[in-house]
Amino acid sequence: MAIARRYNLELRQPAADNHDYCDVSNAMELSEYKEVAISYIAGERRVDPLPKGGDRCSKLSDGDLELIEFLKTVKGSIQIKELYSVLEEVGDVGEISMSSISRAIKSKLLSGKQYTRKRITHVARECFTDENMIYTQLFINYLSSKDPRIKFFDEAGMKTPDVGTRMYGSAPIGERCVEIVRKRETPNFTLNLLISIHGPEYYNILEGSTDTIQFWNFFSETCNASNYVTGRPALEVGDIVVMDNLAVHHYEGGEILEEVLAEMGIELLFTPTYSPDLNPIELCFNKIKNELNRHFSEDVHNNLKLSVAEAIDRISSLDVRRFYHTTSYLFPEV
Repeated sequence: MAIARRYNLELRQPAADNHDYCDVSNAMELSEYKEVAISYIAGERRVDPLPKGGDRCSKLSDGDLELIEFLKTVKGSIQIKELYSVLEEVGDVGEISMSSISRAIKSKLLSGKQYTRKRITHVARECFTDENMIYTQLFINYLSSKDPRIKFFDEAGMKTPDVGTRMYGSAPIGERCVEIVRKRETPNFTLNLLISIHGPEYYNILEGSTDTIQFWNFFSETCNASNYVTGRPALEVGDIVVMDNLAVHHYEGGEILEEVLAEMGIELLFTPTYSPDLNPIELCFNKIKNELNRHFSEDVHNNLKLSVAEAIDRISSLDVRRFYHTTSYLFPEV
């Protein structure tokens, strides 16, 4: 604790005195978590920790609780041991135990929120470059001003046991749920899919992975296809086709497709980097895989392509409208 107390003022004072917290962190050779803590202190401009308060049973001050929640908000995966280490060096924890920190996270934080362990949703750091954030805002602003009949394209790989294997079942309490399943992988199939607010517009299923030629062939077929529900062409003048940044979508393949679509009066647009949440087709793929697991778990082993086709037929226009609705900031009228 003597070392911790010595570092307390050394870390707090320069951070609170308008010094750049990155410079302080680098000079002191701090870990990532301690850098975050110093940035917090710099923002508060406070040298001394907040006085004790709140729950009388807690040995953590309001300032400690505030810092814990700040660190948990910045990096939800930070562990109790790491929090304890940060509090030792930049806080004033006194005789505190890791179990006290754990209890505080569960029920005693100042915001009143109760934290629980859960699966992490990982977001790519590349999303937050200046260039990509500017493009994301332009992308959202532009599509928000357009007709919601915008169409989305993407590919998805399909093979067993990745599909057709149920992950949850029932068993007596205290016993494992065990099933004998086929673990041998089948050859990969690629599903190419174009959707609109009316449902799937056109799709094909290929053996193996996709490439530039297959990419072109799909849109060549789509230009001559129609939606069997609406009876309208799968691609029409005035459409906007949105796709992600897969390599085959760019370079020569993407440039040629963009020219061909432009001649048809169709605009090609790319989502921001690592932004599947801006493409409702991802929810279509989720539904397809859920259908394969729930209703076609036996059929996929006999005829995977047919099972995928039958799963696609279960996607209704109402389903797709709901998928579009999850991006309501893009399509407020849907």
